[in-house]
Amino acid sequence: MSSPKFFTLSEVTTRIKSVVQDVFKSDFWVKAEINKLGIQKHSGHAYPELVEKVNGKLVAEMRSTLWKSDFERIDQDFRSKIKEPLREGITALIRVRITFHELYGLSLQILDIDSSFVLGELEKEKLQNIQWLKEQQIFNLNKQKSLPLVPNRLAVISIESSQGYSDFYNVLTRNTHKYYFKIKVFPATMQGDRAVESIDLALQQIERQLTQFDAVAIIRGGGGDVGLTCYNHINISKKVAEFPIPVLSGIGHSTNLTVVEMVSHYSGITPTDLADFLIKKMEWFEREIGGLSQSMVDSAFGLLDDQKLALSNSAGLLRANTRMTLNQQHTRLNRWVESLQKNVPRRMSQEKTSLENTKINLKNGWNRQKGQENQKLEWLQKNLQLLDPRRLLERGYSLTLHNGKPLKSVAQIKPREEITTWLAEGKITSTITNITND
Repeated sequence: MSSPKFFTLSEVTTRIKSVVQDVFKSDFWVKAEINKLGIQKHSGHAYPELVEKVNGKLVAEMRSTLWKSDFERIDQDFRSKIKEPLREGITALIRVRITFHELYGLSLQILDIDSSFVLGELEKEKLQNIQWLKEQQIFNLNKQKSLPLVPNRLAVISIESSQGYSDFYNVLTRNTHKYYFKIKVFPATMQGDRAVESIDLALQQIERQLTQFDAVAIIRGGGGDVGLTCYNHINISKKVAEFPIPVLSGIGHSTNLTVVEMVSHYSGITPTDLADFLIKKMEWFEREIGGLSQSMVDSAFGLLDDQKLALSNSAGLLRANTRMTLNQQHTRLNRWVESLQKNVPRRMSQEKTSLENTKINLKNGWNRQKGQENQKLEWLQKNLQLLDPRRLLERGYSLTLHNGKPLKSVAQIKPREEITTWLAEGKITSTITNITND
């Protein structure tokens, strides 16, 4: 049996390479998402992973090559026009050339990336996010939160080493009014791919200790307009819009507002501007309190003047009424004195006569009562004499005692017990020998 015809692997790869070179002789533009940038630090080359997604599902994927010189040129163009570096996660219009290598296979060599298209895609995404937030009726939700009259307890999302935070902190803590601000920093990455996740995590930490703060301040300074697309991201924008307390932003740039700034309770152009806003809130409150204090002082002095006048009038009226009342009472007193001088002797004579009559009546009543009581006493004495036991004994009766008590029944004694019998002229002590019940 003869061997089948075959090709060596190198012959196959050479034929594929030849076909690719014949068919794809020129470069062309392709729309794709840069899923991974794949920068090699040692060489400066990048090996982006290009993908296409439909409704979040991956439908195509291809690796590519971006040489160092092209990478630096494209990155510089992005920083100049889009205000941020070339990064992962963006959908771009990419000029490529198809290449095939016997060892590394099929790939795309990236020659250029249209920054204007990327800028348009980012702006389109920003507008879509704004529209979605409005449709969900949460776009102005944080603006409706009530900022305290004295917002001095601040949760700050920033990098403590950044110039923006330093400016914000110095303006607040070195204010000429010496207003006190309590500041707690929640460190986060403030730009780039990791910013959305990092800021969201900081907001979650703040939400767990919400009662300790009056407001949240998102502070980003330095870097100009670079890396702002993270503040248009739907996740962080929604989180800020729905946050339970006011969120203040001082992101620090001069171009169009980001979505996060749009949905914030207040947005300062720079961190310093945001710090000035907070100080002015304190100044306004102090002026209001000062105005109210002065108003209270003026009202108090006015009230005192009115009361002084009323008191003076009352004192004059009191003096007049007092004099009139004293005169009236003096006249009445004189009348009473005259009446007493006339009536007292007559009244004393009447009372003396009444007293004498009372004494006579008491004496007569006492004598009558005494006679009646004496009669009762004599009657009682006669009755007592009649009831005297000795009189009964003299009439022939006797009194028998047993153990010192009168003997009333034979049941009270037993044979051989002693009894005492009292007679009119003495007593007899006997011993019982026989008891008859009949």
